[in-house]
Amino acid sequence: MPTPIRVSGDTLRINAAHTGPVWPLSFYESAEGHFLISSRGRGSDGIRRWNIDTGELSLVYSDSNVGPLSHSSASFDSQRPLLAAATQEGIFRWDAETGTRLPDLPELTTRTMWGVSVAPVRNGLPLLVGAGADGAIYRWSALNGEAFGAPIHGHSSTVQSVLLVTPPGGNSVILSGDEHGTVHRWDAATGDPVGGKLCELDSMAMLLTSLVLEDGRLLVACGTAYGEIRCFDVATGEPVGRSINTGNGTPAIAAISTPEGPLLLASSDDGIVQQWDVNTGEIIDDSLEGVSVATAMLSDGSYALATGQQNGDINILRTGGPRRVSA
Repeated sequence: MPTPIRVSGDTLRINAAHTGPVWPLSFYESAEGHFLISSRGRGSDGIRRWNIDTGELSLVYSDSNVGPLSHSSASFDSQRPLLAAATQEGIFRWDAETGTRLPDLPELTTRTMWGVSVAPVRNGLPLLVGAGADGAIYRWSALNGEAFGAPIHGHSSTVQSVLLVTPPGGNSVILSGDEHGTVHRWDAATGDPVGGKLCELDSMAMLLTSLVLEDGRLLVACGTAYGEIRCFDVATGEPVGRSINTGNGTPAIAAISTPEGPLLLASSDDGIVQQWDVNTGEIIDDSLEGVSVATAMLSDGSYALATGQQNGDINILRTGGPRRVSA
């Protein structure tokens, strides 16, 4: 059974990071240090970057009071570090290093977007992927914002979440989940479907996160806002472990791979972060607090975990690892 993560004396607390609930969260690493990007759930006080070694505010992203944020994604490919956010007014982009707001994607300026993901693609340019109310999935070059191929159609309802991943030794894949609970896989380069439906959840598929396991397989966790979470092998579509039901509202999920097996972290509306053994489907700890959660593997082999609090605080835990964590 995986060893749960517990609060220690090394936990860094950033007090009053925002004026309300902190969500979403993304880690950022550069030659200048290790950082966490955060926003208030409704996006009313801007997107901010924090030094996770000192807790100091290092940057406020320009023109980032963009209204309610449904999701954010950050890619720090050396060609262009990029932060993207999905909002009710479209997708907005910033240079993750400088905080400069980048030009809008014109065809989506007034279109509600619920999901966004940005990541390097094997043997190609880093891609930005977005989806939302019209049920289509859009792709752009993360370098210049130009459209990449035609929109992908296949969902019969609003797409609530997207995730761009690359299995070890395989082609890059887009995962997308809709409000009926259906999760699909698509070839990121061609837009063609990969296999049939990955799964059918009981309600809208709002949460997607990925994790490279100790044996090299790429796992994806698919979750609903009501606490149902199921895990799959991205390459084969086969289930991994047992189905999890947190029993309450689940705004965010993250995952960590340990020698004892994968560990899933799920935040909740009541401010508790539950830790689950993916293989057994059993809860192993509920001592962490937070309405949002994010993890990242750092270049020094350690990993970082951040939890956003209802009152605007952020807690950051660091450990020596090494453990693999979700993107």
